[in-house]
Amino acid sequence: MNIKKLSFLLSLVLVFAVYITFTNAEGDGKNKQNSVNKPLGTPVRAFLDINQILTVLKNDGISDIDVNEANSGLVYPKGSGKTAVYTSGFLWGAYEPGDPQVRVGGTAYRTGLQPGKITNSGLPWNQLTAEDPNAENVRIFRVRPDVYPGGPSVDLSQDATLEANSESAIRTQYETDWSNWPAADGAPYYDGNGNGIYDPIPDPVDSLRDIPGIPGADQTVWFVANDLDPSRTQFMYGANPLGIEMQATFWAYAQSGPLGSMYFRKYRIINKTNNSFDSMYVSMWSDVDDGNATDDFAGCDTTLSLGFCYNASATDATYNPLPPPAVGFDFFQGPISGGDTLGMTAYYYFARGDQSVTDPTQGDIQGSNQFYNFFRGRIGLTGQIFTDPNGRPTTFALDGDPQTGTGWLDGQQISSGD
Repeated sequence: MNIKKLSFLLSLVLVFAVYITFTNAEGDGKNKQNSVNKPLGTPVRAFLDINQILTVLKNDGISDIDVNEANSGLVYPKGSGKTAVYTSGFLWGAYEPGDPQVRVGGTAYRTGLQPGKITNSGLPWNQLTAEDPNAENVRIFRVRPDVYPGGPSVDLSQDATLEANSESAIRTQYETDWSNWPAADGAPYYDGNGNGIYDPIPDPVDSLRDIPGIPGADQTVWFVANDLDPSRTQFMYGANPLGIEMQATFWAYAQSGPLGSMYFRKYRIINKTNNSFDSMYVSMWSDVDDGNATDDFAGCDTTLSLGFCYNASATDATYNPLPPPAVGFDFFQGPISGGDTLGMTAYYYFARGDQSVTDPTQGDIQGSNQFYNFFRGRIGLTGQIFTDPNGRPTTFALDGDPQTGTGWLDGQQISSGD
């Protein structure tokens, strides 16, 4: 996705839906995370677990990995102990005036973000200031519309089991987050009394209550982060910060059917500097270990702006005797450019052992260069546009139809794997 000329204090809002249809990589020998400078605010993690998905979210941008950041963290079905995603993140890349080096930030196996908002604006990135990541208000927030101070008793026993916590501690945190919901910083809420101000004390009249979170959602998680720490951005992919504040919202619905097997993620990114960004791209990124990581295929549906991963065979060593799942990331809403909302403009992949399309080097500026190539629908190492087995150039890798067996399908050039 390409957004030209992002200017001062312009914000972009993007919404993704994460689908799982059914559906550990129980330690496949990977050590991809290798994180640094972990935040100390409390809590830094929250579970999204209101429907059939259980996943872990962290306030430095890391998601879907387990709480120890060592193994797959998205469990499906909830309570099965079987996992469908190793880790996920949100990435961006852009040029800053006067700097010929593209800067890639956000989160992949490592994160270039620290918790907290940027407290000033209109200056170069290295003159901006950020909140103290250890401050009491700099943490992750989670709410449910049915758990609030003075509210009715709610059975949280399953939550306690899944989250390895006590029911009382979970309830206390829900109530604390309700009372301290950071609406002033951009966290969403339903303004029941219509006064334009978040009122944390529930109104005795239900219809007039202010309810924190996405209106109508059964669980919402929110945090804000920024890229102002150059040690983090350089540790990630070698680049300096851009001066971006990222507000992240995750939500889900406690329903049966398709909504019970999906959750939503929304990113608002704000350029707080006095510079315009040129040729900016944003990208959803995920390492989908679909059960056992050694037998996966990937692909995309360009008409739906959907990237997906599926098992190469009818059975999976981790999910057996259950059928293996398919996992999709649907680009619901992209940035608005020239009056049009952009959909997916490229789909890329890299596979373990594939020397032409490889995992970008961590901690090296070549990682920024490679990912920026990927963002444009090009091979990371070479910058050449993707071509299908018939020589057709395309920015959408693996854009065939696995159900009909037509077009460019995974497995035609590289066998199934990680």
